[in-house]
Amino acid sequence: MCLPPVLASVVPPEPSLSGGDLLGTRYIADGESKRSVMKKEGFSRTSEMVATLYGMQIVNYLLPLLTIPYLVRILGPAGLGHVAFGQVIGTYLCQWIEFGFDLSATRQIAVYADHAELRGSIAGRVLAAKAALAIVGITAMFVIQMFINLDQRLFWSANVWGISGGFSVLWYFQGLQRMKTVAMLDASAKITAAALLFVFVRTGEDAWKVLAVPAVASSMALLAGFICLLRDAPVRRSCIAAVWETLLEAWPLFISKASAYVSQAGSIVVLGIFQPAHVVGLFAAAEKIGRTAVSLLQPITIGMYPWLSKVVRNGKQDAFRLSRIMSILIGSGGITAGIGLYVTAPWIVAIVLGPAFTQTVPVVKVIGIWLALTTINMVLTFIWILPHGLEGPMSTISFAAAVINVVVTAVLAPSLAENSPAYAMVLSQLVCMAALVFVLRRSDEYRRSEPVPEPVGV
Repeated sequence: MCLPPVLASVVPPEPSLSGGDLLGTRYIADGESKRSVMKKEGFSRTSEMVATLYGMQIVNYLLPLLTIPYLVRILGPAGLGHVAFGQVIGTYLCQWIEFGFDLSATRQIAVYADHAELRGSIAGRVLAAKAALAIVGITAMFVIQMFINLDQRLFWSANVWGISGGFSVLWYFQGLQRMKTVAMLDASAKITAAALLFVFVRTGEDAWKVLAVPAVASSMALLAGFICLLRDAPVRRSCIAAVWETLLEAWPLFISKASAYVSQAGSIVVLGIFQPAHVVGLFAAAEKIGRTAVSLLQPITIGMYPWLSKVVRNGKQDAFRLSRIMSILIGSGGITAGIGLYVTAPWIVAIVLGPAFTQTVPVVKVIGIWLALTTINMVLTFIWILPHGLEGPMSTISFAAAVINVVVTAVLAPSLAENSPAYAMVLSQLVCMAALVFVLRRSDEYRRSEPVPEPVGV
């Protein structure tokens, strides 16, 4: 990969590296002079970003609790079903446009955070790649709308909502560890949209407005985010070759994310094939408890990711030390949470789900084991794998884990009912953990000469 002369002149020199596996059993690194500065700035910015991510998560949890009771009464089951279907369409379009840039581009921005020209080049490539994906996605939507019976206003409101979410520039400011402003814009848009739903949604005929209002609010927040980005770095136009290279860099991460979605949805679908609806409901309730617990730990791992990516670039020794500390802290927290969920399962089910879900207690206990394993895999992924540029093997592992989850669920579902997906989830996480550790142990075989690809083309 090559850089134009004006950008090549500002690329920082690579640290000298030799020997060592990524788990830190041996290493030699330079870059000692930056250690104290990076520790102070990195810790401060990371703490602020983790707090910001938790704030965004609270907003995302609270707003549905306020709006859903009202929408249920106004729209009824049919109207709410149409809205849910539209949300699925918008979510898929959003995920398609977002691709894997929320991880790959975030890492690049973190590495080149001190170089405005390079940041502008990266932003230009990512936005151009998203535009190409959006064109493909919208074309597909024109075809899809001919085969579904859905209000056209609702359908295209869902598309606008999905497009605005897919073009979000949160990844850029996450890489810079300066999310506060754009996070406030995003939260303000969501809060405003939630308030306006009570004004504009009055009858069942207003179902399309449930997505139209957030679509407009999200688009306004996106415009404000673009202005913040343009004020921070000179965004450069990119050639086709650079856009293609950007898509290839994000492809493994897209596969990993898609595999996770398929695995989660596949468990429900396969269980529903072999068991009645009430059995699916028993498992879904238990799974919801586990995934909620996991989401409480995600802001910490995601918040650490940009800082670690930058530390890895500037010297492996600090990266290994920091990674070890965070692995112990986050991993022990997840394991403790998993044990706590296992032990308190009867009380949690009684309080959260009620007496009708008593049969779910054994499932929640297995989900507690899954919670501990999932936390360990999150640590391996965000603290070790991604900062060191090893997403290629990770995508294969994620896909294999998804296949194992679905296949084992299908095998066990006829005999183990609601317990079958939980056992499958534990097995797939065990396989995933073993494979990730294996990749890290053999990191010299997979390691790139540079942890993060340099931007190509302007």
